[in-house]
Amino acid sequence: WLMTTLTHDPLMVALVQAATSLPMFILALPAGVMADIINRRRMLLWVQAGGFFAALLLAMLTLVGQITPWSLLALVSVLGASAAMTAPVWFATAPDLVPRSLFGHAVLLSGIGINVARVIGPLLAGIALVLCGAEGAFLFNALTFVVLLVALWRWKYVPQESDLPPERFWPAVRTGARYVAYSPTLRRVLVRGIPFFFCASATWSLLPLIAIHRLGLDAAGFGLSLGGMGGGAVLAILILPVLQRSISPGAVVAFSSLLYAAAMGGLATSTWLPVSVLAALFSGGVGVDESMRIPKCA
Repeated sequence: WLMTTLTHDPLMVALVQAATSLPMFILALPAGVMADIINRRRMLLWVQAGGFFAALLLAMLTLVGQITPWSLLALVSVLGASAAMTAPVWFATAPDLVPRSLFGHAVLLSGIGINVARVIGPLLAGIALVLCGAEGAFLFNALTFVVLLVALWRWKYVPQESDLPPERFWPAVRTGARYVAYSPTLRRVLVRGIPFFFCASATWSLLPLIAIHRLGLDAAGFGLSLGGMGGGAVLAILILPVLQRSISPGAVVAFSSLLYAAAMGGLATSTWLPVSVLAALFSGGVGVDESMRIPKCA
């Protein structure tokens, strides 16, 4: 939303999403390797501290009016890198927190928590933008890092003992890459997932422009649209286990892909807010089905 106030270039607006997602593509595998090599609690503390300082700097630059499109992209990419370094470690900590018999339930609850945050977060951000401006929303984001840092600091992490010597970084990266390359299941996931997300990312990238130029929304309305996506994701997580008992996974993926295409068409052509929110709800719901293919198969 801030980028649309700094420049009217659609490419720069879309690059915000690219700056958020590119670190995940580059850093996810190295971060997963590091999660198996070093102390996970210590790694999370350092990564979240980096995210806090990036969020705080973003708030301060915006507050004094010194934020530029390129500095915004740079700081967003740092926040994306923080998220990319956190995700593999975060999911790898589940066995350290719950018994193995409850591991599946823990992963499901984590997914629900993430998508509930996708509902609440954009709505709070939209309200903060209206009441306090972009700098207020960014400062609130920085404060959320503090809460997580306190929780991690209080976590009594006990590393698992192993009789094997610690694995080296680059050999572990090569091992992970070979596993993906020679795993038929993961290859199928990538073949299906890459074309879908290549096209589906247009929704996230261009939604601010749709909200402003087509729907005439303010920041709160834009937050409502993003919240609709998160709400659809939460509903999908609850419905998906029921569907999978009666429909094959391939049929669910095919149907959800077609429904996502229809939702994108609705977002692209609608000039009425209720229709656009409904399209966002469907896009968030069917999009989560595609994204859950990867953790389900892994």
